[in-house]
Amino acid sequence: MNFGKHVKRKALYCCSVSVVGLLIACLIGFAMGVGLVDVHLEEEAHAAASSGTSSETSSTSGALKKNSAPQSQAQAVSSPTQVALDGISAVEGSATITTQGFTLSADSQAAVQSQIATFEADGYTASFVLADITTGRTIAYNADAQIYSASSAKAPYLISLFSTGTVDLNSVAQSADAQSATVHQKVDAVLRNSDNASYDWLYKTYGLDCFNTWAEQAGAASRMGDRGGYLFTSARDMAKLWTAGYGFLFAGQTAGCRTSRPNRCNGCPET
Repeated sequence: MNFGKHVKRKALYCCSVSVVGLLIACLIGFAMGVGLVDVHLEEEAHAAASSGTSSETSSTSGALKKNSAPQSQAQAVSSPTQVALDGISAVEGSATITTQGFTLSADSQAAVQSQIATFEADGYTASFVLADITTGRTIAYNADAQIYSASSAKAPYLISLFSTGTVDLNSVAQSADAQSATVHQKVDAVLRNSDNASYDWLYKTYGLDCFNTWAEQAGAASRMGDRGGYLFTSARDMAKLWTAGYGFLFAGQTAGCRTSRPNRCNGCPET
């Protein structure tokens, strides 16, 4: 869930000691987002003749014609997260509440819209995408609004380092050598306190190519560039990155770098 303008952020303090535990805690914290209270998602059958929707277990996403974009990028990330990536790709990107794989009741629609209206009345931009990782059922609002990432980019960048093999997660978790111990300390500081100095050290040391490769393979259009380890991005792209992160942390999915040298992206130093 992305929110624009000057939204104050509270520091996230994770309980786990290990690098893996910290990443998992960060993933869970992000998935919780900002709560939409008392929203009951009531499923209704989608008639194929009227909506063009495929069955729940189908790997294709065509329910919303305006957003039935090709899935070639997202397909680079294999199941079990593919169904969620398909749902995220299928929802509309406009400033309307849209769903994929289920239909909101009138009361639920009104409840969500009321909370969005309250938020926007204070001059903020609301943008969110929430997806069920196993069924692909997705709800979104303003999914493609471009909003500055600020510190929300930090954990996805860290996951990209480990998922692409640029940094060996096991070595870092065990502080197996001096470099790994340093990375462990920097990652710990970023995930516990959103420490800017540690994050700057990490993306300046390992570069941005691995994040951009990982994002492309997750089907996300956002890229890091002249803003360093930060970027303008959308709720749709952030949802795809966190889905890819879930695949790495819980399903063993990895994304390779586009280089002939193993465990290293172009421009990234050896660990």
